[in-house]
Amino acid sequence: GTYKLIATTTSLTYYDKKLTTGKEYYYKVRAYRKVGVRKYYGYYAAPVLGIPSLKTPSISIINSSVNSLEINISKVNGATGYYIYEIIDGENVLITNTTSLKYIHNELELGSIHKYKVVAYRGKVLSNESREIEYTVRPSKLSVKVTSPTFNSHKLYSELHDISEEDDVKLYVYQST
Repeated sequence: GTYKLIATTTSLTYYDKKLTTGKEYYYKVRAYRKVGVRKYYGYYAAPVLGIPSLKTPSISIINSSVNSLEINISKVNGATGYYIYEIIDGENVLITNTTSLKYIHNELELGSIHKYKVVAYRGKVLSNESREIEYTVRPSKLSVKVTSPTFNSHKLYSELHDISEEDDVKLYVYQST
């Protein structure tokens, strides 16, 4: 094929920053020495193939509740979207294709274990899979607010937060003697 000059440099390193992810680029390099006003050129090095790729994204759980969790994805420069996979019985099952860096996975069962991976993409070019993360759905932190009995009342008020009717909650009362 034909080549065009893209740069002249005195450095031993050159970064071509105007590339398209997944497109093939071939590079040839040759050195020259300047003596006075005259340039003496060496032979071209063998062509080298370069294909820009996407970095591997990372994934984390940043928020959870009793039946959902929020997945956070690290931004990958050049990516136009992300595939989020849930690993079920050792197989990657696509749960969403998103351009967002956050995804909420709803309707999870209490006590269930979920494993996730993410892949960044740009067109047909895919990054490597992220490391796998695992999450067990647990009840959110339970908080109990106890209000002391008032002077004329013998009732002890308690208020449970983040509890649904299906949750098995035991409230123990201890009375000092």
